[in-house]
Amino acid sequence: MRRLLLCLALSALVVTSYAGRCGGPAQHCDVVRAGYIDIYRESFDAGKPAVVTAVGDGDIDILIYDRDLRLVASDVAADGTPACAWTPEYTGKFTIRVRNCEIRPVHYMLRTN
Repeated sequence: MRRLLLCLALSALVVTSYAGRCGGPAQHCDVVRAGYIDIYRESFDAGKPAVVTAVGDGDIDILIYDRDLRLVASDVAADGTPACAWTPEYTGKFTIRVRNCEIRPVHYMLRTN
């Protein structure tokens, strides 16, 4: 129940518009364990602005990697609201890593445009 309420509250705070994710915007609520990294693979369209944001109840980071595992965007500020934006050079999969910098689990909502 707590997780559902947190996800509903977070969804009201984060706004994204369609631009770059293949298939349109998406959102996902989850919990990343203390000191762990959650990994997602999403496809984005070449030449269209891509945005990945998160809102969490603790310090989390977002790191975006291309198909060659090169870092293309990141937000590692000490907060619970990371946001990354870039323009993909190709249409295809990118790896999104959500890193928990806390010593406790962090609930978060991840959104892509």
